[in-house]
Amino acid sequence: REECRAFLKDRGISFRPDPDALSLDTKEKKLRLLIVPLLRRHVESAVLQNVAAAASLTADSELFLARLVSAARSEVDWHARDGTVSVNHRQWSALPVVLRRGLLSDISQTISPTDPLARSALLELDQRCRHLADGATTALGGLNASRSHGTLRLTRNHHASVSHPAT
Repeated sequence: REECRAFLKDRGISFRPDPDALSLDTKEKKLRLLIVPLLRRHVESAVLQNVAAAASLTADSELFLARLVSAARSEVDWHARDGTVSVNHRQWSALPVVLRRGLLSDISQTISPTDPLARSALLELDQRCRHLADGATTALGGLNASRSHGTLRLTRNHHASVSHPAT
């Protein structure tokens, strides 16, 4: 913070604090305002540098995975229309599990952006969809899945009584 103030002062720009900067309304702010100061006081700096490096690597990996999942959409013949996402079941099942689950996460957010499935529910849905027989259906949380003529269709389950917020 002091470096920022000095930078602004050197350029003749007045500092204006963000009124929301000290609120604890997001996980990121809670980490920055509560956890990081505790870590700085009680953990060696080398450990913190390793944690920061691991976080950076994780962020890079997640970005790379998101790009792979996006590319996988064309491989599974992804079609989204009127609250339904359809994919080729055989091609989807042949994908590595991490890509299938990434696609299911995208499908969940596409179909139900205000109530996407939690990661644990995505794991369960992945297993159910992978082994879904032609003509069969399954439901989990806010999604219905059905397989017909080699196409896996996922739609919003409007009758779901259990909410599965993202974790």
